[in-house]
Amino acid sequence: MAFNSQENTNGEHLMLKNLPTDLSGDEIVISGISGIFPKSGNVEEFMNNLYNKVDMVNSSEDTWSFIHPEMPKYCGKVEGFDKFDAQFFRVPYGQGEYLDPVCRKLLENAYGALFDAGVNPVTLAGTKLGVFAGSSYTDTPSINVNNDNELRKYMITGSAKTMQANRISYWIDSKTFSYNVDQGCSSSMAALEQAFWAMKKGQCTSAIVTGSNQFIDPMLTLNLRRAGLLCLDGKTKCFDKNGDGYVRSEAICVLFLQRASEAKRIYAEVVHTKSNYCTRPDANFLPIRNSIDIEDWLLQFYKEVDITPNDIEYIEACANGIAIGDANELEALGKVFADGNSIKVGSVKSNMGHSEGASDLCSITKACLAYHKGELPGNLHYNEGHDIAAIKDGRIQINTENVPFKRGYTAFNSFSYSGMNHHLLMKGHYKKKSLRDYKSSIPRLVLASGRINSSVSKIFDSLKSKPVDAEQIALINDFFASNISGHTSRGYVILDSNENETVCLSESISHYSGVRNPVWFMYSGMGSQWPGMGAELMKIPTFAASINRCHQALINEGLDVIKILTEKDESLFDNILNSFVGIAAMQAGLTDLLKEMGIVPDNIIGHSLGELGCAYADGCLTTEEFVMCATCRGLTSNENEFIDGLMAAVNLGHEEAALICPPEIEVACHNSPEFSTISGPAEIVRKFVKQLINQGIFAKVVNTGNIAFHSKYIADAGPHLLSMMKQVLKSPKLRSKKWICTSEPPEKWHQADIKYASAEYFTNNLLNNVYFEEAAKMIPENAIIIEISPHGLMQPILRKSHDSCTNLTLTKKHNPDSIKFLLEVVGNLYKAGLNPKIDFLYPKVQYPVSTETPLLSPLVGWAHDETWSLATYSNQVEQKTSLRHFAMVLDDDDWEYIKGHVRNGAIIFPEAALLVLVWETLAKQKGLEYSTVPIIFESIRFEKELYIKKDETVRFTISLQSGNKRFEIFQEDVVIVSGLFDLVNNTGLKLLDDENNNVKAETVLTFKEIYTLLGVKGYSYKHDFQSILSCNTKCNNAYVKWNNQWVLFLDSLFQLNVLSRDHEGLSVPKIIRKLTIDPTLHRQMKHVLVNEAIALRAIVDDLSSTTRCGGVQIEGVIFNDKPNISICGRIDPIITGINNEANDVSYAGPSLNDSQNIIRNCNGNYKYGMDFSGHNSRGDKVMGLVPSGALASTVEADPSLLWPVPEHWSMEDAATVPLPYVLAYYCLTMRGRLQRGEKVLVIGGAGALGQAVISICLALNCTVFTTVSNNEKKQFLLKIFPTLPAEHINCTAKDLMSFRPMVVHYTKRSLCNYVISCASGEMREILHQLISDGIVQGIVKPIARVTFSPAEVPRAFRHLVSNRRIGRVLIRIKDAITNQNLKIDSRVTFLERDSYLVVCDETFIGIEIAHWLVKKGARKIILHQKTKSMLSYFYAKREEFVVVINSDDQEYNKSVSKEVENIRKSRSKDNLPALVVNSDVGEITTNGTLSEQLAALLNTIEQSIRFKYNNVIVNSTKKYSKEDFLESVSRIIHNGVLESDDDIKNQTLNSLNIKDVCLDEIRNLINSTFKIDFSKEELQRFTFARLKSMCVECKEKTPAKKGLRVFYDYIERDEIQASEPIVQMRSKIASCTAKVPEELDSKETHLIMIPGFEGHSRIFTSVGERLKVQAVTLQLAPDLEGNSIPEMAESLIKYIKRTFEFKSKFYILGYSFGANVALELAALLEKEGYLGVVYCLDSSPDAVRVHLDTYLGELTDVELQNIIIKDFFQLISGQKSEPLNEELQILESWSEKVQICLKKLKSLVTYSHEYQRAVLEAIYKRITLSRNYEPKFRLKSEVVLMKAIDSSKVDLADDYNLSKYTTQPVRVFDLECDHSSAPYNCRIPNIVNKMLEPELLEKYRQMDLWESYYDQDLTFKRTKQDKC
Repeated sequence: MAFNSQENTNGEHLMLKNLPTDLSGDEIVISGISGIFPKSGNVEEFMNNLYNKVDMVNSSEDTWSFIHPEMPKYCGKVEGFDKFDAQFFRVPYGQGEYLDPVCRKLLENAYGALFDAGVNPVTLAGTKLGVFAGSSYTDTPSINVNNDNELRKYMITGSAKTMQANRISYWIDSKTFSYNVDQGCSSSMAALEQAFWAMKKGQCTSAIVTGSNQFIDPMLTLNLRRAGLLCLDGKTKCFDKNGDGYVRSEAICVLFLQRASEAKRIYAEVVHTKSNYCTRPDANFLPIRNSIDIEDWLLQFYKEVDITPNDIEYIEACANGIAIGDANELEALGKVFADGNSIKVGSVKSNMGHSEGASDLCSITKACLAYHKGELPGNLHYNEGHDIAAIKDGRIQINTENVPFKRGYTAFNSFSYSGMNHHLLMKGHYKKKSLRDYKSSIPRLVLASGRINSSVSKIFDSLKSKPVDAEQIALINDFFASNISGHTSRGYVILDSNENETVCLSESISHYSGVRNPVWFMYSGMGSQWPGMGAELMKIPTFAASINRCHQALINEGLDVIKILTEKDESLFDNILNSFVGIAAMQAGLTDLLKEMGIVPDNIIGHSLGELGCAYADGCLTTEEFVMCATCRGLTSNENEFIDGLMAAVNLGHEEAALICPPEIEVACHNSPEFSTISGPAEIVRKFVKQLINQGIFAKVVNTGNIAFHSKYIADAGPHLLSMMKQVLKSPKLRSKKWICTSEPPEKWHQADIKYASAEYFTNNLLNNVYFEEAAKMIPENAIIIEISPHGLMQPILRKSHDSCTNLTLTKKHNPDSIKFLLEVVGNLYKAGLNPKIDFLYPKVQYPVSTETPLLSPLVGWAHDETWSLATYSNQVEQKTSLRHFAMVLDDDDWEYIKGHVRNGAIIFPEAALLVLVWETLAKQKGLEYSTVPIIFESIRFEKELYIKKDETVRFTISLQSGNKRFEIFQEDVVIVSGLFDLVNNTGLKLLDDENNNVKAETVLTFKEIYTLLGVKGYSYKHDFQSILSCNTKCNNAYVKWNNQWVLFLDSLFQLNVLSRDHEGLSVPKIIRKLTIDPTLHRQMKHVLVNEAIALRAIVDDLSSTTRCGGVQIEGVIFNDKPNISICGRIDPIITGINNEANDVSYAGPSLNDSQNIIRNCNGNYKYGMDFSGHNSRGDKVMGLVPSGALASTVEADPSLLWPVPEHWSMEDAATVPLPYVLAYYCLTMRGRLQRGEKVLVIGGAGALGQAVISICLALNCTVFTTVSNNEKKQFLLKIFPTLPAEHINCTAKDLMSFRPMVVHYTKRSLCNYVISCASGEMREILHQLISDGIVQGIVKPIARVTFSPAEVPRAFRHLVSNRRIGRVLIRIKDAITNQNLKIDSRVTFLERDSYLVVCDETFIGIEIAHWLVKKGARKIILHQKTKSMLSYFYAKREEFVVVINSDDQEYNKSVSKEVENIRKSRSKDNLPALVVNSDVGEITTNGTLSEQLAALLNTIEQSIRFKYNNVIVNSTKKYSKEDFLESVSRIIHNGVLESDDDIKNQTLNSLNIKDVCLDEIRNLINSTFKIDFSKEELQRFTFARLKSMCVECKEKTPAKKGLRVFYDYIERDEIQASEPIVQMRSKIASCTAKVPEELDSKETHLIMIPGFEGHSRIFTSVGERLKVQAVTLQLAPDLEGNSIPEMAESLIKYIKRTFEFKSKFYILGYSFGANVALELAALLEKEGYLGVVYCLDSSPDAVRVHLDTYLGELTDVELQNIIIKDFFQLISGQKSEPLNEELQILESWSEKVQICLKKLKSLVTYSHEYQRAVLEAIYKRITLSRNYEPKFRLKSEVVLMKAIDSSKVDLADDYNLSKYTTQPVRVFDLECDHSSAPYNCRIPNIVNKMLEPELLEKYRQMDLWESYYDQDLTFKRTKQDKC
């Protein structure tokens, strides 16, 4: 035996006995195991299942409601992941919710493993305990990332796999390695290897190793099955030749590793472990190893250890249940381990399935149990062995039954799918159990704590159910010897054995607060003695030893202490000496017991004689001194003559007793407020006691040997006692502060003679009163008071006076079983929070315990009241979102009418239609027809217009928030419209009063005139959208058409509002305060017939901004008025003023507002510029300020806003001053009341206003802080303001608040205040004086500026809004030096006094020209027209001017043209103006809208008048070209960035801080050029490259595909997705995407779409999204079975029949090659008795052949092969195929060509080798089959051909010869596309929808169209797992 004892980390001796002689103590051993497994809640249940041959695999139906033809129906599931004791492990609630369930169980089982080892986790705190966790795939991170709630902050710490180890380390507070290892299914073995070597190297003193596996998402299981790793029958057939894969299982395993010298239990020694990576080039990545590789690996392992393979008794193999893999492993095992001998082989996977990352620890746990039990459990599911020699001749034994185990060497194999190989060697160290070694006469006391009472009960119940095992109990008591934080229950049980039966003598469990209460030892005195009081206790070695010491001390005094304590002769105590000695000896023995238990008092108190016990406990007396002092006290009592005295306990406080006691009686002892002891003459005391009893007062005589102690009657004994005491206590010791004195009252405790345990002290103790009551007041509440005496004499008193304390006495008079009573008290001390050590009571257990010692980890119980959130897979409950996705094209029957909604030449999705869609969606949500549900919209805000182009799909999303009743419609992430909604029962609208309707009495605009007026504004409504039938000339009273179309009706009301506005251009709805629609009231409204159409009266009330018609009321419409782009951007020079002074302008300064208005207010009436410099009428130089219009040749200015220009200033200087300084003085002086020395902050100090403010503030000695956007501006300010500190200038580009730290620091937190406002008229004089004074004082000085010449006006405005601007921008109007002037021509104006003649035909043009003349000032106009038909149109212009209309005389009119020409010539001769304009305005052409043409005409007239033209022809408006667009955008942005700067080209406009005014200008350019309106937010995300590409997109047309690319141009990247047989497509009624087949509703009708040669679903995405029926793509996977098209159809029909139940018609659509398959499928379905519709998309059997010949040519088979190989290479690699050309010419076979292609692609692509091969083979096979395909059926179903009319000429009949294959007529629809683009044609969904059965269309109409999803196939539920 190498060693007998070794100190462990806690200083305890671990006795080692009966160990194998080869143990040195440094070995690494497994000392604790814990875990949960399928059908096994702990290791013991796992052991029972193994040995009872229970198949631990469950049905997966309890795990997933997931049905898939490839999905295994079995798994090994662990219960209880939703239970966790978070509080114990200090895990916050939020973290517990997010904590990986695996992490929860690892924590609990880490505790279990330590418990099993008998190691309290508290003892490991601060040690080098390593934690090594092994796990592989986990679902928790993805779940937590996608779970959106307020606890997301815990996501990382709850999801990270490393937390599996880190959480355990945190809980224990360990100080070394803590990490997770992921090596696939070898993860836990890798973790063990890491732990082993860390301990070997001394980096860890102990280690916790974990392995775990949990699965939630079934998709991994499905993929493992597809990889060929899983079986379907639920049987992992390890080693069986029919092994077809394993069953996935969950498991949680934890091992505790220690050195042998420290281990209290040894399951097995870890001898050696090693790993390597399988590096053979041809090695399989999956867990199928070559037998030679395994053999070499094992031989290499055993070369490193001093053990031969023949020494191995048992091998736990990897054995994944895959026949070939198991066979390879067995073959290697036979050669290495069974060369001449036999070996037992097994695998736990056969019993429980494969737990992947935890599997190796499951195997090790099984082996530990085998070592524990001495038996190997049998394997399951082994029926037929492999044809391997070692199996056949029995050298390898696969045990199917439990077999004996010699507990020798065990080897373990582990092969990870990732390529890692692991081998482990373990050795058993058997220790036989010998219960006789631990036999004891003392019953077994077991102390245990737990989280709750049931946790403790679980331990006790287990112990009571089995024979008493001293070793197991020793481990338990060792474990609970220290406090465990979080344990709230404590208890004890006392067990004894009656033959083989365990008897429970006592048991108690109670709640523990966790607070350690102070401990008080209380020693009582005379009266506690009783015969035989120590007899039973003498069985306790410690007590007996103490009594023997007492006996030896007094034997020479003639006293037999043992006899006094053990004999039951009551006469012994007739001698008071025996009483004193007996009590003292008992107290000494009990005190020594407590000391041995480790119970140390916080305080000590004694009563009378008990103070001797205090001295002993306080260390002031030895055992011998203690009993000698007691003897002295007894001798004194015997040797002195005293009166016949007596003492009695009475239920009276000492003060009350003193008042009523006879004078002869003294109150000797103050026991408590309600109890005292009296002392005096015997007869008097007896009489008084009787008297008290008669009065109902408790009183009882105390046996004190007829001596009246503590009274005057024994005073004479004092000197005698003192003398004897001094002989014993020669060197008194100082009493500690723990010892509370009761011999003197508290007021005397300070006296020196009381501080020592001296003879005087103890003499005084006998003679004086006992002041116990006074001293006991120091005992705190909740203290633990342990009375140490033969009997609890003081218990009645203490339980009353200190009822909040725990009062215990160690012994009790006449108790038949003092041992049991003492053990119960010790148990109660443990319950109270103390940790008594009790191992000394029994024979010492020699560690490690015997091998068969029962397991402890199964006894752990937790507080599992809380059920934690557990993610479970569910696909049963469809989740509805608040979203509805919408897709449409103009060719859809439902939306074709939208083509008539045209603005500015573009088709716009009507705002009314958007609102109706919201209305419809809300109603459908409630299962109602929207046109019956009243609704109120409020706060509607339209953010942008939705443009629609022909053949383009418009997509947007409707979002409804039911909580706040808000809706949004957005396209991508840009909001189109938003607002509030409310479905109501009563809208509050009333029937419209029609009595005052006088529309008929007014002049009425006709239908034609109305839409001519709208056309002039830019609206080109057509067809159904021309729904205003008539209205009055004010356009506020009208009749609108009602044709049961709410979109058209609502839009007509918006049109009416537009008509009633004065704005000449487009007015687009921006805001609607409220829109009320009441369908019920609407049906009650009175209808009239107008122009044979049903109409309703509409009224627009301008005062209330309300429009009312039928059941609709619109309130508070605000429009966004768009300018007429054709006439915008002109500068109007006309200046008007009254009593102002005229001034010639030299320089003018435009403002930022001017730059914005030049873009946004292009109506020609805006006046630019506010300040200027120039000369007044007297020629004086002046500078001034005007409200507007300074940018002109002359201005009229208010004299109060004119200042003379100082002599030393130039005119350019002067022009910079007025505006900024007026604003600055107004803000600082007039509004801010700025005082000298104050602090001012200027935001944007480099601007003109900023410079003015700084100048004024510095002049007033103010502290100035300012901000600028770049360093250039900072340096500029420092240059012009030298006194401005540099540190007061904050330079920041974007963050406007970054100046705050600067201001806070330099103002010492006092900060600055400033106010900016606008000056009002009455302050002009003050401002005038302030600026005048400022000029004189030098405060007002010229501002820095940039001046532009007359030719650079556009540049001036652009510079004004740029980021580079510093100071002012000026425009030079007149320059005396250069003599270059900016001449601004006034617009043409007409005089009121003059008359104007307008002659035109019957069109509206004449009226529009007349209207234009009025706007220009004319008031007398003669309008000549052919007819009166446009009279009402004329009235609609609402201008007051004279109109003369000529008669309808046709002859007269014929002469008009000739007469007009004569007049023109005559006036020209007289040099008078005359103009004849000929125009085609009124004819809508491709060159512009009516409004654009009219604008061009009026512009031409004005220019012609100005330049005195006399004959002009106007044809049409010039459109903005794409080249003009690029040039203009480049000019706006500066420097032609679009063409030259590649770096900036890819930056967004927002990232470059493009100003809003520039964005507005670009937006207008895009709108006018492309008829597209982008919002500002969208535009900010544009890059310059994107702007440029808009032109490219317009110019380029997608080139037609050629060759094989016509038939396939895409290879699916997701290899798994490519093999999915059925993919559900998004449609109008199936909004969730990519559903797997089991989620399809088999009873619903589906359109089954079959793609072409490429076989994937991608090409049908656009088709599906607009279908009114559910749709799926039946993918033609690359590995689709079948060597002919009919055989392929046979393969596919299996999926169809398994997935769908056909009740009505079937619908199948096939494209290209897919059409052939579709026809075959239809034929098969017809055989089943079904009929339907087959849609052939530009395909038929004949057409596919022709298409192939047309696009590929008539190729030989060899040529076809080469083309396919080369095209595939180019398509998949993106590179040219030249490297293949030469080799293809040499190679002959198709297989060789495929091989060379794949070889060339090896380094170029990421696709798997097998997938590439399958795709190539599929393409070749399908083309070959198509070329030779001849159908042999004639369908009865309807066949529809959708034919691409742009395809290459196909020499076939119109129906592509489909009539040969059907008995029904073939319906043909033409598509404007070619063959390759046919699947993307927007007409296809419309054609399919038209042919659906009416029931399907009605179902669609009734459906709730909300977006739905399946919560990513994961629902996060707070539920018990067994209810998932």
